Amino acid sequence: MKILNIYLKAYLKENLNTYKFCAIVIAICGLMTAPSHVFSQSVFFSTHDTLLVEDPDSIVEYEFNVVAILPFFSVFIEDDENIPTKRIERMREISVETLNGIRWACDRISSEGYNVNVTILESIPDSLGEFNWGEEELIGADVVLGPLQQKSLSKSIKPIRRVGAEHVLLTRVNDNLLRGNEHMHSATPSPYCFLDHIANRINSQHSQDNIIFLMAGGVEEDMESQFYDLFKLDSLGFNSFGSDSLAFDTIHGSRKSVGSLAETLDFYKRNVVVSLASKSSRSVLSNLQMVVQSNDSTEVYVFAHSDMPQLGFVDIQFLSRTRATVPAQGSVNWSDSTTIAAIRIYRNLYQNDPPDFALRAHDALIDAFRRDLVENLNAARSTVDSLETQIVWDLSTLPAVVATKFNWIQKYNFGGYVNSAWSLSTYHDNTWCPSDSIPALLPFIIPELDEDGKYIKP
Repeated sequence: MKILNIYLKAYLKENLNTYKFCAIVIAICGLMTAPSHVFSQSVFFSTHDTLLVEDPDSIVEYEFNVVAILPFFSVFIEDDENIPTKRIERMREISVETLNGIRWACDRISSEGYNVNVTILESIPDSLGEFNWGEEELIGADVVLGPLQQKSLSKSIKPIRRVGAEHVLLTRVNDNLLRGNEHMHSATPSPYCFLDHIANRINSQHSQDNIIFLMAGGVEEDMESQFYDLFKLDSLGFNSFGSDSLAFDTIHGSRKSVGSLAETLDFYKRNVVVSLASKSSRSVLSNLQMVVQSNDSTEVYVFAHSDMPQLGFVDIQFLSRTRATVPAQGSVNWSDSTTIAAIRIYRNLYQNDPPDFALRAHDALIDAFRRDLVENLNAARSTVDSLETQIVWDLSTLPAVVATKFNWIQKYNFGGYVNSAWSLSTYHDNTWCPSDSIPALLPFIIPELDEDGKYIKP
């Protein structure tokens, strides 16, 4: 019997909505059998699913230490005149969801026979701006999750870097925070990383179509400039794809209109409208939808920001008619038996399916654990000269992520890592489908007009 200790260091209030906590040490006990991985003597190779280990003792001694810094607002004093705001209540809910996801991941890791220690800290400072934790609380940590808020995050970067822990960010942050911080991993897929996916799709399937880039400006300006550069012709007359035939019009949208978009749509061509407008520029998408709906006889296809499916005003008819395509992050694969088994563990713990932040925390922790384990076993291998103790460690049986996929890249030299794991999803047959799985577009047929100049539907 081994014990998985989760130390709840932050003093939590008596009631966080429907959850009740005590400021005590929580011990979660579970049977941890010896790792069920297959040992094979005299095999000296490594593959994607296996790792050659020269020191078996390193496996037995391996321990994974986690620190999570979450906004429980434990320093907030509640009374009749000091009532928590909706923001505080929501942040507490998110903290509980994140904590549940961490426990879920730890249960799965510990069930494979690994020691895991998790320390929970409060990210909200007191009235003097002081945190109730210090650098000594982080010593020995392999990974730190959070904080979730930008202000608390900025103050915690240096102490986390000094103790040498990997710092995993669960919420989207300004990429500039990654500069000079190689220990940081931003788990939320970076929007800048889906630009290539959209550009490649357009280049491969719409090179002969009427392409219109609807620019929102504002917070999307940098992203739009980066996307525009992918198609800009170089001094030899070629773009990033080696093509000299792909061209598109650019139109600047605003809160009140989408400029000359209606006039730019070509009745005698297939029109492809690209908009990187996010939630902050939803009026641009609203105006785009109105223009497309008013041009109901023109063939229009839309590539949009990943935020678009979350906007309530975007109707099904628009998505279906425009064969709307958006960048998609990982989602739960309900047809996979291993995934369903992992979800069942969460259901048994909390009697419901995991919400967003529980999934985020679970997947980020599982990914960090797998990378840390491999790094430690590789380090142990490099320090042992004897070949007599070599074994093959089966990595395929390690707990896997449930929803979020991870593909880590460094955006800046000497900087942190961003998650570039995006794919494209297209609205087809009244549901969102992987873009590569839907039927290819048929060749465009030039519309015919009747005697009155009206479009003749095929």
